[in-house]
Amino acid sequence: MPKRHGEEWFLTISPIVASMEVGVPQVARQRGWMPRIDLLESESEVLIRAELAGVDPQSVVINLHEARGVVVLRGERTDDLAQRDPTYRPHLLEIEEGPFLREIVLPEAEFDFKGIQAHAKCGVLSIHVPKRSRTTTVVVVESITRRKP
Repeated sequence: MPKRHGEEWFLTISPIVASMEVGVPQVARQRGWMPRIDLLESESEVLIRAELAGVDPQSVVINLHEARGVVVLRGERTDDLAQRDPTYRPHLLEIEEGPFLREIVLPEAEFDFKGIQAHAKCGVLSIHVPKRSRTTTVVVVESITRRKP
């Protein structure tokens, strides 16, 4: 297309675009979210760190599925928008709220699920899943030497 035709098109369409009314965007929140995690392993344990800023640690439920080797985190970040001042009009809502569920598949190992420990600090939940200690059994075999007759 010659340059002149492009300019004519732009000059034709510009008044139409300028007269279009753009409505106020509607802000909607998605219900449900999934916290970000770190999964770390040492010789003695697996450490799961979950980012749960704004979540009451007492509301978090940790379930173990030993046969599947899965740790499940469940809880909720309460929706405080219902309690906000009605004079505020949202323009941007990026903080996810509502219920969450996260399944973490553990690496292949033998775990001591009875020794699991969890604590929260500064919005990060840390779950320590200890590995079973491997006891090595030493079998002493006597060597038998036979003499030739």
